[in-house]
Amino acid sequence: MEVTLERVDGQTSMERIKQIPRPSQLDDWHFYERLEAEKIQQREGAIAYSEWARKKETQKAERDR
Repeated sequence: MEVTLERVDGQTSMERIKQIPRPSQLDDWHFYERLEAEKIQQREGAIAYSEWARKKETQKAERDR
């Protein structure tokens, strides 16, 4: 028996699906960002933290587009 799979129009490619992070990877990333934010607040102060947070929001908005 031979099975041939074909992607239908509009279906996400396997390469794109492989790039989607697993839940555990997302958890690790959120933990890292929280640690990074705390470090910036403690070492550089509130102004530096605000700039960092604004930069992160801009990057997220660009990725979402």
